[in-house]
Amino acid sequence: MSDDVFKSKIPYDGNSILFSTSLIFEQNIDTIWLYLKDLNSIINNIDFFENLKFINGNNTWIEGNIFSFNWIGLTYLEIKCIYINSSYYKKIIICKAKADIGINFYKSLCLYKITQNNKTLVKSIISRTEDKNKLIDFSGSRNYYLNIDFNIL
Repeated sequence: MSDDVFKSKIPYDGNSILFSTSLIFEQNIDTIWLYLKDLNSIINNIDFFENLKFINGNNTWIEGNIFSFNWIGLTYLEIKCIYINSSYYKKIIICKAKADIGINFYKSLCLYKITQNNKTLVKSIISRTEDKNKLIDFSGSRNYYLNIDFNIL
């Protein structure tokens, strides 16, 4: 993803990225894109997510639309789609998430077409929304959330 997208949509200073995960899928970019845009499927396939609700709009991946769901055992999340870009070789979704426990973050999903074999590289980037949250020390649980994000992919 270009730095221009981050600079325009996320207050990016190089230190705002908390972690990122990547995975190569056997399916082509358009198939993966359709799956990721259908959040009902994702919510139903992950046992610790439930109760998807549309707050503004009825599609999760349209700029300005807002949806929510429960992360069982952790928090209620309200998510707003703030950027979407779809081209033949690259597709990007950036959302801003607010949790009722005081954690706020950006989640960026970047899909890249691998032209040699029609596979897709998906990169998930979790970035902070503020310089520091004095109430929550993320450092001790970083690997836990990194593994969860990888398993979600």
